[in-house]
Amino acid sequence: MVDLLVIGAGLSGLCAALTAAEAGLSVRVIAKGMGALHWGAGTVDLLGYLPGEVEPVVNPLDRLADLPPGHPLRALGPEQLCEAIGWFQDRVAAAGLGYSGRRRSATRRRRAPICSFPPRLARGDRHG
Repeated sequence: MVDLLVIGAGLSGLCAALTAAEAGLSVRVIAKGMGALHWGAGTVDLLGYLPGEVEPVVNPLDRLADLPPGHPLRALGPEQLCEAIGWFQDRVAAAGLGYSGRRRSATRRRRAPICSFPPRLARGDRHG
């Protein structure tokens, strides 16, 4: 018997499966193919841009109130988002895949705001 079936092996699906497994649930992940993780650089974005704006958000947690009511990031709030980013960074570090970055602000990298990134991307200009 499986308590939770996760469909999709992307970052969200894998995090959901790991969270459930850590809570003691029996979990299975099914996916068609290998997913798309290999297409990305492994970066984590947290509110890179607000709807309708062209400039990236530098301090995403300070701009959550600017999101539409009901937006998932706004509903979670700053403390839960920091906790979630910390959870992710802790889990990948435990697997030997440590991430750099700030939990409360974005780092500008290659024209994109990123809050967490693999060490191989940490050599660039950290100040944008």
